[in-house]
Amino acid sequence: MTKMKRVTFSVPEGMAEKILMLRKDDKFIHCSYSEIVRRLLDIGLNVQTQENNQAS
Repeated sequence: MTKMKRVTFSVPEGMAEKILMLRKDDKFIHCSYSEIVRRLLDIGLNVQTQENNQAS
């Protein structure tokens, strides 16, 4: 069993479609929907952290 926290949230239909379209990209072709969302969250969190560090 993984030690990941399970969360549930809703996304707009357009965003869900964009996530599914990423599966056509070579970087995401073998990823599950959940893995793609985890990677996108990680990218977004890294960008936010960098922006916060630059503002300080």
